[in-house]
Amino acid sequence: MKSKRLALVLLLGGLAVLLTGCEWIRWLRLLSLKKQFAQLDRYIRVEDTNGLGLHFLKPVVYGDDLRLLVENETSRTTNGNHETWSWTYEKQSLDPHTPRGNFDLTVTAHFENGKFNEVRFPDRFLAVLPKPLILGLLRSVGQAEVDMKHGTAKLKWAGTGKEKLELPAKSQVLALLGPPFTVTESNLVQTFLYKYYQETRAPQAPAERLAWARFIFATNSETMLSSQGGFGNVAWTMTSAATGAQMRITVELVPLSVEPVAVKLPARITDEYIGQYKEPGGNVLNIGRDGGTFAASWNRDGKGSWCLMLPESTNVLFQLPTGEPRWTFTRDQTGAVTGLLGRLGGSDKVFTKVALELPQTAAAALVDAEICQACAGIYKASWGGLIIISRQDRQFFWQSAGTEAKLPLYPSSETNFFFKAVDSPLTFVKNDKGSVTRFILHYCSHSATAEKLKTPSRSE
Repeated sequence: MKSKRLALVLLLGGLAVLLTGCEWIRWLRLLSLKKQFAQLDRYIRVEDTNGLGLHFLKPVVYGDDLRLLVENETSRTTNGNHETWSWTYEKQSLDPHTPRGNFDLTVTAHFENGKFNEVRFPDRFLAVLPKPLILGLLRSVGQAEVDMKHGTAKLKWAGTGKEKLELPAKSQVLALLGPPFTVTESNLVQTFLYKYYQETRAPQAPAERLAWARFIFATNSETMLSSQGGFGNVAWTMTSAATGAQMRITVELVPLSVEPVAVKLPARITDEYIGQYKEPGGNVLNIGRDGGTFAASWNRDGKGSWCLMLPESTNVLFQLPTGEPRWTFTRDQTGAVTGLLGRLGGSDKVFTKVALELPQTAAAALVDAEICQACAGIYKASWGGLIIISRQDRQFFWQSAGTEAKLPLYPSSETNFFFKAVDSPLTFVKNDKGSVTRFILHYCSHSATAEKLKTPSRSE
């Protein structure tokens, strides 16, 4: 009996090794790479012509190991026992007619017999992460805090060591990276924001993988005060010390979570988004706009839903409140919008624009704003989350809690409202005492309710 139990234990143990062993072996290889970075001069040959190249003298990791750090390479080429992977990030611009490709960022990895033996960064990339910073950070990887259980690593570097850190001046950043996506000024500092979307091997895929870099300079000065950004699963921050003698550096090898930043686009661009789109599977998508807020509504055979969206770049809208999915607009050679790519029902869809305008909505009724004031409040939606109905002067707004975007609401009666951006009427329901207790939202012949939360009195 004991021998049978022992055999069962060994069998279960063997299955556990098969299920988890690959992941542990992968981390052991990455730990070996970590040790090599701690002795960079011994294990890595550095070449600084035509950008920055790192050649590993004793390769220890494979391509799949790298995907823990940076996923979804743009291209792969094979020549005998040599393989090349590239990650290309397209620079974004607020002008849809600006030629692409002049300031893209590309990182290239080379493999021999399956093992990762070289990585190359172009000159342009060194404006984002200067060569001394890259080498200094790689040396400090040897002292990184590694959490194998959660698959993360964290390292810090104070800018000391063999490499003298000199961050690029403002003029160098502009020369290497081109015009920023946005430039903002406040409190005597100037902030340059650059945005990039990773090219994918699937041409008809929405822009999901965002890379970005933010540089902060003193106004009317070439001196960089700080920088932050991220790509793949790598994020970094650099901040000047109080004396200005050193830089404080923090780099985290963690899944990158970048909060989408909405941008204000001119009407000549946003008006091109509005219209109706269809995809071969039968889904119909409408994009409407009221002010700076967009509404995307989709349906198929009388079933569907809608959401609020904001522009993240010239050709990309992101969904509120989560930031995902993103909807990417496609344009022809003249810059006209011809369709969009989006994720619907868990899969990527390709839509073709079939109408330039949406049906016009009826004019708002003249209703006493004070009577409508009873509709304002916070509502708990049956589909999840909280909805805020607010009033500013005579205008009412719909807003999801936790987001800043507001979509205007218009009364057709004291309790019936409508949106101009989406065909989804809203009806407020009163109790016997005349107090509003909930609303009913209508869309695609279906209805959903939201209960009004009690507003505490001043004495409570």
